[in-house]
Amino acid sequence: MRKLVFILAMVLCAYALPLKADEPFGWVVDIARQLHEMEKAWKAVSHGDYSAALTELKALGDQGYAKAQIVVGVLYSLAVPPKYDEAAVWFRRAAHQDSATAQWFMGRLYASGSGVPKDPMLAHMWYSLAAAQGHKAALKDSNALAELILPDQLAESQIRVQEWSPVKER
Repeated sequence: MRKLVFILAMVLCAYALPLKADEPFGWVVDIARQLHEMEKAWKAVSHGDYSAALTELKALGDQGYAKAQIVVGVLYSLAVPPKYDEAAVWFRRAAHQDSATAQWFMGRLYASGSGVPKDPMLAHMWYSLAAAQGHKAALKDSNALAELILPDQLAESQIRVQEWSPVKER
């Protein structure tokens, strides 16, 4: 089961490697570096060394790669017992880099109060940010939550979405 969880998390990481469009062919170097790091994590998983795989993924996340941060967050969410407070740290880092997936995860955490204080306004804000990027589940969750929260919470969420500005870690 642990191997399956790691494999699923690693597949998530493979979908949207960040590119540096402002540097000619710089994105090729970024992809090569990330693939090398991912390869080390895959090897650790194949040898049953989940701790080493997590270490490799955290190192990649600490370099500012949002998808690795998401995978680490997912792994903490799926831990037994779940470590939602740790998951929130990693999801938040990726969410602030404008990752729709991470923003959706942050919405889920705030909606349920898992690892963060329960806050329907912040949940709606994170869902709305992800939905604006085309995240279908976030759009559904945003619409559903908009029907349940107070008008002033909805207004505050909308203001925060309009004022939103992503921050790249690297």
